[in-house]
Amino acid sequence: MKTTAEPAPQGTRANPVLWLVIGLPLLAVIGSFTSLALAITRGDSELPKSYHWEGDGLARDQAQVSAAAKLGLRASVTVDGTTQRCTITLEGDAPAGLRLSLIHPIDSSADRMVVLARSGAVYVASCSALRAAHWWLQLADDQGRWMLRGRAQGTLQEPARLAPPAGSAPEVD
Repeated sequence: MKTTAEPAPQGTRANPVLWLVIGLPLLAVIGSFTSLALAITRGDSELPKSYHWEGDGLARDQAQVSAAAKLGLRASVTVDGTTQRCTITLEGDAPAGLRLSLIHPIDSSADRMVVLARSGAVYVASCSALRAAHWWLQLADDQGRWMLRGRAQGTLQEPARLAPPAGSAPEVD
């Protein structure tokens, strides 16, 4: 007697590859509709009416950085934690006073604004020690005509150099 192999009965389980072929595109469609629903219900708010004024501030900042480049300014900033003094050596224009902003990257309560007076060839002010961080520095003259910006690591015991970025001076015709 000859026996023939009968096909295996189809069970309730289907081929796993079929589930991938159907499931992955289905998940993409569901994710798209979920993203659309979130965008509609929780989208960004409209910009405030005074938003265009921020552009004026940015243009003014760029003009001050360009003025520093045109004057060929460079500065060296040091904060000595032991003597509690901030010292700036400025190359170029020598105004009567300087304003230094020390901006902490994540803790705004650590930010400092230091007003420095000229003392011979350097500018000095009393300034308590800084904690180690990645500081943003902004130096400007007391009249607001120019500005230098930069970044520094640590406590600024070692001098941090500030200079205008390359290409920030306007071209002269």
